[in-house]
Amino acid sequence: MKNCVALSFVLLFITVNSFAFSGDPVKEISTVVFESSDIDLRVMDLENRDAIVNAIYNKNNEFFTLETMKSIKYVQILNEKGELEYQIPVDSNFLNISMEDFTKGAYAVNLLFEGKEDYFVTKLVKKK
Repeated sequence: MKNCVALSFVLLFITVNSFAFSGDPVKEISTVVFESSDIDLRVMDLENRDAIVNAIYNKNNEFFTLETMKSIKYVQILNEKGELEYQIPVDSNFLNISMEDFTKGAYAVNLLFEGKEDYFVTKLVKKK
């Protein structure tokens, strides 16, 4: 009898979870910081979404510039597979990213701010 009750709870749990996670199991919650026909930038850390003060894309020279509230110590850029493409020191409130270096796709642009231990996560999408 105990096995039957335990089995019933397991089946109920699996059924409820299968309905709860139908579709995308990792729902992406983000805030759009910059959007154009060429690129998008989304902040994945909603608590600190105001960390980016300004975002500008210069289509002529294909540079994307971020201005932040705090000084950026390091930037990490990961490709769609989660592989590290770049990790470089910045030591500035401005970050210039040459979009010529990127192919079409999504990238994680992780910023480590001065005095912080965790990276501030953004998602950069090159559309063309």
